[in-house]
Formats: sequence, C-alpha cells, structure tokens
Amino acid sequence: VGFSLNEEHGLTNEELTASYATIANKGVYQEPIYYTKILDHDGNVLLERKPETKQVIKEVPAEKTLDMIAKAWELAGILVDEQR
Repeated sequence: VGFSLNEEHGLTNEELTASYATIANKGVYQEPIYYTKILDHDGNVLLERKPETKQVIKEVPAEKTLDMIAKAWELAGILVDEQR
C-alpha cells in the first residue's frame, strides 16, 4: 500500500520539499525563499533576503534518515550521490 504526502494530506509541495531539504541539510530547516538578491542595472543591491534557519532535527537522526532514503533509492535502482 502506497502513501503520498501532498495537499490532500495537509502538506503543500513547498512544505514537502522543505521537509526533505531539512533532512538533507542535517536537520537544519531553511525557510523557503524565492529570491536572495535584486540588483539594479548598475549592480547595486536593491533588495536582499537571507533565509532564516533553525535546527529542527538533531544531526545524527537526520543523517540516519538520509541514509535510509538513499538505501531505498539504491534498491529501486535510482542513482544516489555518494558525496553527502
């Protein structure tokens, strides 16, 4: 039986992506942002935004979760980047 986490189950694609990114980032959540810097034609910074970060999962459990996901992908025949 498969299970999908999406808007039907209370998560948006942005939230789901941020949750996977948190695991990949060793438990550090980074607020999703759509731009980091806006420059004018001379290269002057008009707007700059730095994402807020927060450790929400301890590093070791996040790494173990990432290892489990990588193993599942490996067993499914999906390429896994070993440079984590």
